[in-house]
Formats: sequence, structure tokens, C-alpha cells
Amino acid sequence: MRVGVPGNRAATGALVTAVALVVFVPAYWFDSGEYGAYAAGVQAAGVLLALIYASSTLTTQKHVAAEALRSQAELERVSRALAFHEAMVSGEIQAARIRLIDHLRAAGEGNRPLRVTLQTLRGREYPPRPGDQPGAVDVDRPTPIHDVHIVLRFFERAEPALTRGLVDRALFHQLLGRHIAWWDEAIDRNEGEAVRYALSTLADWVWTHTQEDPAEKSYVGNWIRNLTQDFPSGRYAGIAAVSRPERRVAASESAPVR
Repeated sequence: MRVGVPGNRAATGALVTAVALVVFVPAYWFDSGEYGAYAAGVQAAGVLLALIYASSTLTTQKHVAAEALRSQAELERVSRALAFHEAMVSGEIQAARIRLIDHLRAAGEGNRPLRVTLQTLRGREYPPRPGDQPGAVDVDRPTPIHDVHIVLRFFERAEPALTRGLVDRALFHQLLGRHIAWWDEAIDRNEGEAVRYALSTLADWVWTHTQEDPAEKSYVGNWIRNLTQDFPSGRYAGIAAVSRPERRVAASESAPVR
């Protein structure tokens, strides 16, 4: 379709006609000296208009470029938040999380995870696996303290990314908030453990961000219900679950932390 062409031709023709009238018609009334002065004035005005147009065009281009950069930066923050979630629920970190969560639930009462310190985990071993030889020593076999360090090192990478604004904060909270809160409840805070500091910082941020506008965070109610089931005396036990009856909740939002 070429709907815009006639309009463009009409505008171009009008512009050419106007320029011709301004430049050539006065020649019939002015003598050569007057017309030379007039032409110089017209030329100067044309240069001025051209500069104004160029400046306006450049300003518009700058605004467009700035908006494109902002959009790209926002897309990158969203991508980083998604990447952190992907790392949490896959690969080595996922395997370590599941081993440790199963271990803590088995050690607790009523399938509720046992709250532990890093010091107590240092002296623990996972139960023997089917097929293990009695008394056999497997130096490559993971231990609870090995797995908890894998999880905590993940939070050590996530915390500065959040603090420095490298991730989309709202998406980060929605995807990782329940994991951060769960591990903060499961692992007792000990300021003497440097590896625990990042998780403590993230958990305090999640706690604050959760309460900023709970009516706009319907997903929060679902993971808080599960969190308080696992830790009935934890810090989230006093928060009323927020939910919207008309909204169907995704399984990933309501499932227990694994």
C-alpha cells in the first residue's frame, strides 16, 4: 500500500512553490542592489531554519536513543532475574537444595524441616544410599555442609546483583522471594558465619518488600501459607495471607519449596 505518497507529494509541491515565491517573485519589484540584500537575508534565514531543524531532529534522535537504551537495560534486568531463578531450580544448586531439604525434613517432626546452624551441619552425614557398601568411604559423596555452602554461595552472587540494581526487583521478589525466606528460616542466623551474610541481607529485603504493598502481591499469600506450615513460629507466621479469589494461582507459586 502507498497511501502516504500523495500526501507527501502535495507537501513537497507546496514547499517548492513557497520557496519559489519567496526567492524569485521579489525580483520583479527590487532593483539589483535591493534584491542582493534581500537574497542574502533569505539565505541567512534559510541557514537559521536549517540549523533549527537539525537541532530539533538531533534532540528527537537523542530521546529515541535514550528510550531504546532504557528499554534494553530493563530487558537485561528481567533476563538476569530469570537467569538467577533458572540457576536456583536446575543443575548443581537444585540437586544440593533437594538433598538438604529432604535431610532437614527427615530430621524434623511431622515433615517440618529442622532449623539448624551451620555448625551443626558440619558434623552431619547423609544416610547411606541404596547399594552403598557398609563402611565404605566415598570422598566425592556430598555432605549437608557441602550442599548448604552451594546454596549460600548462590545467594552471595544474587545479593550484590540485587543491591546494585542489576535485576528487575519485582520479578526477583516474585521468583526468588519464597526461596530466600525459606532458607532464612531453615538456617539459623549466625553473624560469625560470613557465608550467611548475603542470605540475611536478602531475607531482610524480602521481608520489607513483601510488606510494602501486599494487596498488589497476591502471589505472596500462597508461599507465606506454605512457609508458615514449615515454620509455624517463624517471622512470617503473623502476616495475613493475601489472596485474590478471582485469580487462579499457578502451581509454582503454591507448591512447597523444593
